[in-house]
Amino acid sequence: MLADITRNNLFGRELSASLQGNYGLLEQKLSLLFQDPHFSLNRNFGFSFSGGLCQQPRRDHIRCFAP
Repeated sequence: MLADITRNNLFGRELSASLQGNYGLLEQKLSLLFQDPHFSLNRNFGFSFSGGLCQQPRRDHIRCFAP
């Protein structure tokens, strides 16, 4: 099962956030992405943050990562 939720124009500004999830027999993964194209109201600088969590039932067979 795969789910993806994205929100653009967050808080009435040019911010965006995305939440992605993946649930299966071999892997469960959750990822978060946040972007601010004009960090600190400066058009020359942008900010992006991403993180994730991954869980595997058998660690010795499968490796996964989140950006």
